[in-house]
Amino acid sequence: MSSATEDAIVFAEKLLDVLDRGMFTATYKYAVLLGLLDLVIENTSVSGEPPGQVTTLQLAEKVLTSYWGHTLPYDASLNQSTMLRQNRGKFGSQAEIVSKIGKFREKYVRDATATYFVARTHNPKTSSTLLRNIELKLIEMPLPRLQRVGSQSDPFIYHIGWDEQVDLASVREYQRGNNSEFDAAIRFSNNVPEHLVRLNSLLRPLIQRQWAAEVASINGLAQASLEGFLFGTNREPTGKLRDGLLELADNRCFYCNEAIGSNESKRPEIDHFIPWSRFPNDNIENLVISHAVCNRRKRNHIVNNDHLDHWVNYLNQRATDLHQLAGSYSWTSDISKSGGIASSVYRGLPESYFAWVESDTFEILDLTRARNSIANIVT
Repeated sequence: MSSATEDAIVFAEKLLDVLDRGMFTATYKYAVLLGLLDLVIENTSVSGEPPGQVTTLQLAEKVLTSYWGHTLPYDASLNQSTMLRQNRGKFGSQAEIVSKIGKFREKYVRDATATYFVARTHNPKTSSTLLRNIELKLIEMPLPRLQRVGSQSDPFIYHIGWDEQVDLASVREYQRGNNSEFDAAIRFSNNVPEHLVRLNSLLRPLIQRQWAAEVASINGLAQASLEGFLFGTNREPTGKLRDGLLELADNRCFYCNEAIGSNESKRPEIDHFIPWSRFPNDNIENLVISHAVCNRRKRNHIVNNDHLDHWVNYLNQRATDLHQLAGSYSWTSDISKSGGIASSVYRGLPESYFAWVESDTFEILDLTRARNSIANIVT
């Protein structure tokens, strides 16, 4: 076993210990860990270099988007017409961050299906205030406490320049854009970004499962019904993009290159090229047109080198068109982020990985070729 693998295992064991600790009354530790994981994956370069640090504001936005779908009513038929509680505090109190997001949605967002991106676009000033309030809460509480064991701190994930006695006046000056001694950087410990990239496909479902179990316990509900609600419904309906993506694809299936048809198997569907189960990326660059039958067969598989090369060429040739199409529908577009996510996912794959080709056919992926291909994305 290589030293890198051994280090990753030790890191994973420590992270599991953080997940098992009962020191938080709210679900913030899950949101913070998932947010840090997302930021590392999203900010990896197409050449495969993960970031050495992120900011508290970046983390606040990831935490906000994680909780965004959670603030919808769960199921009125189960007497859950209000938000699910995410706090074990007394008297049925709600987690402060969740409460703030819920109040924002109630006051400023009329469409319950609207994503945070759309809400932010329509309410820039109030969404900025919401984001800064969430950032302040993260600075105050979960970030300085997350790595604490008893009275000792073990900064095995990240280093920050403050503790639980942070000078809030200095933080507020920083948030106003004034001169301040507060340092908003969250600096990753040695090799942590690489560990997170390597362990993404294992850690993500684990964190989500434990988060769902905690919410189920707080609300007295079954975990199985909650996991899909909390983490499976965040994809924005893609149907409005179909005609535009069909045109960009010359009315052909991305995977088999045959013409789109009207019968059941040949009808067009929109597929997430990097599967949603690997990373929740709704950027338009990650969406491709495929036959319904090809989409079913591809499912959540990672595709082979030929499909990957096709995607890279498609992005490079259609980048401007994709960005314009996204803009016309207030959709997210970020070729750099989508390329970084693909780089992270493919770099996290083991040697001799069997990738999907077509139908029920798989072949061993050439990892070096895959990484070189993604590095050619023009960002």
